[in-house]
Amino acid sequence: MVLTIIKSPIADAGIDQTICVGSFTITTASATFYRTLQWVSSGSSGTLLNANTLTPTYQPSAADIAAGSVVLTLTATPNTPCAGNAVDQVTITIRPLTIVSAGADATICQGSTFTPNTATAVNYASIIWTTSGSGSFINANSLTPTYTPSPADIALGWITLSLNATSIAPCTQNVSDNMILTITQQAVIEAGLNATICEGSIYSTSGASATHQTSLLWTSNGSGTFANASLLVTTYSPSAADIANGSVMLTLTATSQAPCVAPISDFMVLTIQPAALVNAGPDASICESGSYLVSGATANNYNTLSWTTSGNGTFVDGTTLSPTYIPGSADIAFGSVTLTLTAQPKAPCTAPHS
Repeated sequence: MVLTIIKSPIADAGIDQTICVGSFTITTASATFYRTLQWVSSGSSGTLLNANTLTPTYQPSAADIAAGSVVLTLTATPNTPCAGNAVDQVTITIRPLTIVSAGADATICQGSTFTPNTATAVNYASIIWTTSGSGSFINANSLTPTYTPSPADIALGWITLSLNATSIAPCTQNVSDNMILTITQQAVIEAGLNATICEGSIYSTSGASATHQTSLLWTSNGSGTFANASLLVTTYSPSAADIANGSVMLTLTATSQAPCVAPISDFMVLTIQPAALVNAGPDASICESGSYLVSGATANNYNTLSWTTSGNGTFVDGTTLSPTYIPGSADIAFGSVTLTLTAQPKAPCTAPHS
């Protein structure tokens, strides 16, 4: 007789391995002396394709991914008359995908730094922040770096900050997310150059300038009045006290756009040139054969002086406060003459005073 000896099945589910999330195919399993093969999963909601072959494909479910691993069991049934199944298992570790969020868009004021506080990242090997601008990061490999905008960033008004993550092997994806950082510029103002006006004049702030402001306000350290203190170009009327003081400081203050909060101010000095004042002195009498030395004349705030006569006499030192007047024949014949002192004012005043 011939006695046939049937070998029992041998099953090897292959080596444990780690995969990136997604479907995968078993390539290291082996089996001999079997009648049938069957793969099953410890993951109740995953999907097995070609489960009766040595190279099945498994699609993990969300529950498998959340659990982080799945056990696949290979069962080989024996040929008759053998009765014992051969069973082996392989553990597949599932590496989840990297997920990053750069956080919400933000706005800062010029001169400030920015630290993200809503950025998140999971399942990553490393992270790094980059910028579309030319500013600089401190701790760019953390979720909460500090970014200092460059002058070019500020001039542009906004930049993109990107959070970039590398995945944990065997995942190979590089994942990025962006946020927009808006940089609000502080108000820039100029009250204008120092100026001088003549007593009795009003001053226009036409030399002032302002940008990036939400509101403006002119103030004075004197007691004069502005036509409209909230306008960039307005007029200032000095008070009697301002004129007596000789000058007044005009200050322009700007409120910046949010989130900038510090007011910005600049000032200019307005000098008030008083008008020329003269007094020719008291009336006088002289003998017809004499000359007259003017005494008692006064003048203030003048640039030049000049004396004139209603008659035909002549002056000696006629540009001083005390000239000598020699009456002419017509003066003597008429019996009197009017002597007039005229002062030319200092700039910017232009009206002479007599």
